[in-house]
Amino acid sequence: MKKQLELSPELQGLLTAINNVPNYWAKFDLEPLTDLPQFNRSLLVVGFSAVPVEKDKSEFFTVKVTQVFTKENGEVLTTKHEREWHIYAKDTINLTDGKGKEIKVMEKTLDEDGNLVEEKEINLEAPSIKHIKFLLLNKEAHLVDILGQFMGLYYNKFKNEIDRL
Repeated sequence: MKKQLELSPELQGLLTAINNVPNYWAKFDLEPLTDLPQFNRSLLVVGFSAVPVEKDKSEFFTVKVTQVFTKENGEVLTTKHEREWHIYAKDTINLTDGKGKEIKVMEKTLDEDGNLVEEKEINLEAPSIKHIKFLLLNKEAHLVDILGQFMGLYYNKFKNEIDRL
């Protein structure tokens, strides 16, 4: 006996779209290396996990990253597994508006008499994991968008390792 599903074109299209989803959560394009200018390269978030707070332990979020080198036609030449990034609850991150734009504020330095000595614009910081949770729980940003934004930070933090062949 053979079973067959009757699917509308819309449902068939939905199933096709689901099956065509890439094998990564977020993608961050990089400049080609000077030694390999003929290849495009990207950082891909291939996995992540959050470790909950346990008694006397720090909560952390782990992001697993792979660098992919592709030819002009999109064919993958090679991949390079990069170091995992552990983001700890004690770490801070520049506060964003949910769309990736950093929030800046004016910081004033006053002397003992309250007179302005210096004024400069700085990035407002927040606890990293709490900020991620805030953005997600308040529907300010999607997880995929947050992971994509974090890849810029990841690249800046580990640039020398990532750019080394």
